[in-house]
Amino acid sequence: MIFLGEFYIRTAHRGTGLGKALMEKVAEQAGIKDRCKGMNWLLRASNDSTWQFYRRFNAIDMTTQHEWRFMRVKGDSDAHSS
Repeated sequence: MIFLGEFYIRTAHRGTGLGKALMEKVAEQAGIKDRCKGMNWLLRASNDSTWQFYRRFNAIDMTTQHEWRFMRVKGDSDAHSS
């Protein structure tokens, strides 16, 4: 499993097939079909156009489908349990 930190296409290049080509190349390099079990990434809930793009790749919204939550402990916080 890989975690995709950021995938951004500048507005001027959207709709040209560049995003699709990059997604396919990342999946190919990660071995999605052969070795890797999948890719995870974050997407702002308000970003509808990007959600539509990812749906073309059969992306699953883990929030609603599997009830996953994205969690973080900040580096400057007390990360010890009480």
